[in-house]
Amino acid sequence: MTDKAAPRGDNATAPQVAEYLQLHLDTVREMTRAGFFPNAYKEGVGSRSRVRIPWSDVERYIRQQPKSGAGRSSLAGSSASRVTTSDGSPRGDATVTQVADYLQLHPGTIRIMARSGDFPRAYKAGTGKRNSPIRIPWSDVDRWRDKQPRANS
Repeated sequence: MTDKAAPRGDNATAPQVAEYLQLHLDTVREMTRAGFFPNAYKEGVGSRSRVRIPWSDVERYIRQQPKSGAGRSSLAGSSASRVTTSDGSPRGDATVTQVADYLQLHPGTIRIMARSGDFPRAYKAGTGKRNSPIRIPWSDVDRWRDKQPRANS
C-alpha cells in the first residue's frame, strides 16, 4: 500500500482514502458500498453529501492485506493457491480465475455467481466499469463452499 502516515483527523473522505491507498476513487467507493469500511457513514444531504471513512477502518484494511506487494494486485496472476495468515486463514481478495481454479468451476460460472449474490462482498476493481475485473473476498468463497452439500458424507 503505502508507507506514509494517515492524515490527521478521525475520518477521511473517499478521495483522501483513494490517494492514501493508491487506488482509483471508484474502487474506494465500491469497497465502501461492499462493506470493507464497516464504520463509514454519509454526511450531508443529496448531491452535496460525502462519505466519511474512519482512519481506523482504513488501517484495519491495510493490516488485512498481504505483505508481499501492493495489496490485492499481488494476487493477480497467481495459481489457485490462497494467500494466508500464519494461522491458515485467508487474506485479501481473489480474482475470478483464482476462485474458479479453487472451486474447480468455469470462470464464467464464477462471474454469474458474483452478479447473482452468491458472493455478497464481491466488487469490481479499477474504474468499476464494464470491463473492470471482479474481486471476491476469500471469506465469501469459504461461506459459499461451506453451504454446499457434501457428497458421500
